Amino acid sequence: MIGKPASFGGRSWSQSLRQLPNLLSLLRFALAPWCAIAIFEAEFPKALTLFFVAGGTDFFDGYLARRFGWHSALGRMLDPLADKALMAMVYFALWMAGAVRGWLVALVFGRDLFILLGALIIALRTGTREFAPSLAGKLSTAFQLGAALFVLCERCGWCSVQVAEAWTWAAAAGTVASGGDYLRLGWRMMRQGAPRS
Repeated sequence: MIGKPASFGGRSWSQSLRQLPNLLSLLRFALAPWCAIAIFEAEFPKALTLFFVAGGTDFFDGYLARRFGWHSALGRMLDPLADKALMAMVYFALWMAGAVRGWLVALVFGRDLFILLGALIIALRTGTREFAPSLAGKLSTAFQLGAALFVLCERCGWCSVQVAEAWTWAAAAGTVASGGDYLRLGWRMMRQGAPRS
């Protein structure tokens, strides 16, 4: 019939394509442990490739969601969880490989734990269930991704130690700044007793 949308597995193409950002987030979940394993085994070129692809899924799932309005409740949950899984596994593996300092890993993990506990307290006190990421949080994630990327590049011999070191300090500064920003936002939400706009 003319004008009838094509279907795939009982669903229209448009409905299927709306799930693409979620599938990219799931791919990032799947790549995270393989990237960590490659780091543990000192296969740094392989780890760098996997990490680059995983980072690419983060960019494209966000772009597709914004460009075409393919937002969903599942996507709002999957995307940050996939980011955290990738960061946690990669940073832990880099620390075990002696590529980054323990205090940086503790800072990254500590900030996430701080945010998680803060979100739980706010949810219990105000009933707020959704917490949009702040600009500082997004920048912090970008610096953490960049630091891991350049540390892997340094291990492959593709950039200098100084460049990798500069990125790790940028990641540390961004992590501290975003933690402070979330503390400010959380305190404001607690005082208002309602979700922030």
